[in-house]
Amino acid sequence: AVSNPAYGLAEDPRQLGSGGASDGAGTAVGGNGGGRMTLTVNSLVLNGQVLANGDPGFGFSLRTSGAGSGGAIRIDVGTLSGSGAIQAIGGVGGTNGTAGDGGGGRIAIYYTTLSLPTANITARGGILSRVGAAGTIYLKGPAPDIGDLIIDNGNGASGQVTPLRVVSTTLRNLTVSGLGVLDTSLGAVVQNLFVTSRGVLHVVTGVQVRVLQLLSVTGAGEVRLSSGGEVLCEGSIYSD
Repeated sequence: AVSNPAYGLAEDPRQLGSGGASDGAGTAVGGNGGGRMTLTVNSLVLNGQVLANGDPGFGFSLRTSGAGSGGAIRIDVGTLSGSGAIQAIGGVGGTNGTAGDGGGGRIAIYYTTLSLPTANITARGGILSRVGAAGTIYLKGPAPDIGDLIIDNGNGASGQVTPLRVVSTTLRNLTVSGLGVLDTSLGAVVQNLFVTSRGVLHVVTGVQVRVLQLLSVTGAGEVRLSSGGEVLCEGSIYSD
């Protein structure tokens, strides 16, 4: 089955995750997509879990089905603290290894104070055999009026990419890591660009990514430019 195209916007997650493909005979139905959650609260101490994960596919002998993709989580909060987890992870495909894993969903958090570790916020694809692409994590503090975008696939190598789908192409920090692959069909202006932990930024033909302060490429990260694609750095460049 062909993967569904990406949909929705990083800043405003609102679409449910999509279901996985069945085996074609109705023996093994696809996994359900993740749900949608919107939460507005003054203060949240999170020591449990907020989940919009896709369900796994199923496998029966030679019959197998695809997994659901991650869903949508948006949290508007004054103070977010604790040691819990926020996830919109794709499910894993059926057990014989031929079905697709689900792509990651979308998470957006608008906050005044954030002390919950950002490592506890995950929107990766399912990781079993045919790994799903990374979803998006958007974090927006009180100032300046631009946010941070994270694309991290939890070190799962996928044949799919994450397209840049945003309302605003101006960002404070853009991070691509953990074997996530960000495909920029839109131009962008970012203060800081971090490509690390085998993440890949692909700038397509005719698109410019403008970096105002720091371009950092570390941990076997890659910046790939198609013919006519451009990364313009007006600040410092760091590479290990």
